[in-house]
Amino acid sequence: MGIYQGSFEGIEGLLIYKIADSEYCSDIFNIIGVLRKEDIFLSRNENNFIQAIFNNLSYQIIDLHRTYEINSIKESDEVRILLHEIFGKRFCFFVDHVIEIISTDSIFVEKSLDLIPYSGQKPIKYILKYQNRDIFIPDFEVITKRM
Repeated sequence: MGIYQGSFEGIEGLLIYKIADSEYCSDIFNIIGVLRKEDIFLSRNENNFIQAIFNNLSYQIIDLHRTYEINSIKESDEVRILLHEIFGKRFCFFVDHVIEIISTDSIFVEKSLDLIPYSGQKPIKYILKYQNRDIFIPDFEVITKRM
């Protein structure tokens, strides 16, 4: 099955990150920042939920480890927080570490590339087969509806 190029229309690149032993990716257009834990301030909002504050803006924290039923994050200097803005919502989540950024030019040149719709129970939109790797594309539309 070849890639459906229309799926990547308007995407300049993908940021690939690791959560536990699996790789995930996000459109770099939707990523506002990649931060270390020391770069943000955590506080509780009026509903007693913990939120991240960066540059005087608050971001709701989404626990993708819990969403994908993965053991919680391990303490490491490689842990990063990805700030996202998509579907009119601002949120962030912790990842075990950032792996790489791939441009859409690289994606379309790559010969062994498949984009497979995900049919499981978890909020994953596609599985990207790239360089003999399975990279999951989260379904942020479903995930942010829970916010």
